[in-house]
This record gives sequence, structure tokens and C-alpha cells, in this order.
Amino acid sequence: MMTLSTGKSSKARVWWGELPDLSYEAGQVIEHRLPVDRGPSAEQRLAAAEVWAHLGPRCLYALLGGRFIPKPSPNLVIQVAVSAGDERRVSWALGDGIGDEVWAGLPPEYAPSVLDGALNAGTLPLLGSGELRFDCAAYGQVGSCERVFQRLAAIVVALLSREPKAPSEQELGALLAYPNWAT
Repeated sequence: MMTLSTGKSSKARVWWGELPDLSYEAGQVIEHRLPVDRGPSAEQRLAAAEVWAHLGPRCLYALLGGRFIPKPSPNLVIQVAVSAGDERRVSWALGDGIGDEVWAGLPPEYAPSVLDGALNAGTLPLLGSGELRFDCAAYGQVGSCERVFQRLAAIVVALLSREPKAPSEQELGALLAYPNWAT
């Protein structure tokens, strides 16, 4: 895990080759099949990103992780696990205790944004065939919104579709530096 300062009033953490312990029971799984022309990459990949950004009168927070499991298939299957509602508090999260409470899980209102962010990620075709599972998440009761989860989904896809070497701090800073998380 690497922690970064991504601006004057924002921080981020990235997990590469691992996921934080944010398991939650899935009450529902949203699934989308996307035909692909490329076979699977060689190995399973794991990545997660967490962002806390202070934007004037409000703070944004979200954590999203995923795994790519290569499988010989004509499709890339994207799965978004929606939490069943029995979330636990995540006291170690960047946004917890800074005017917000952070909980493990992905509420149903954010799942379509995760799917949309993944589908619109420019690097998605690089994954090839297999399963892309978003089953690691945390949200702030106050600071989370659809846009931040959509953006994190695209970031996680970019991390998973990289060469199998860890990104540098500069690469992560460029990936996570987003001028306006709110739009």
C-alpha cells in the first residue's frame, strides 16, 4: 500500500497486488458482459484506490478495489457486488473521523456508477477475457457520491490493466490527480 498527497487538501492510498480487508456480504451482484477480441492476460491482478479530497465546503471520500481473473472466454464479465446492509465501520480509512463515518461495503446507489466508470475506462480492452470483480469498497456517509465511485472504477481498471509491475509514485500521482472530483 502506498499513501500519496494528491493536492493541497487531498490524500489517496493505492493497493497494488493486494486488497484491503473490506470484505462484505453481497446482497446483489450487478453483472455486465462485454465481448472482447483479446484473450486473457497471464495472471490474476488485484488493485484498490482510496481518495479523500477537501473541496471547499465539502469533502469527498471513497475506496474501491477490484480483481481481474483471467479466463479463456469470448467475454469480459464485469461484476459489481452491492453490500447486503450489514456493513462495519472502517476506522482506519482516510475519511473516517474527519467529519464523516466510513463503512465497508457498496450501497446500491453507487453500483451503477462503478459499472459506468469501468465500462468507460479507456484501458478496459487491455484486460482481455475473464472476470473483473469489484467486491472491495468503503463509503462515507457524508462524503461519498456517484461521481467519486465512477472515477475510482476507471482508476482501478487502469491499475489492473497495467503491465505486471508496480506503478511508480509519479504514475500514481498523475492517475489520482483529478482537478475536480465533484464534476
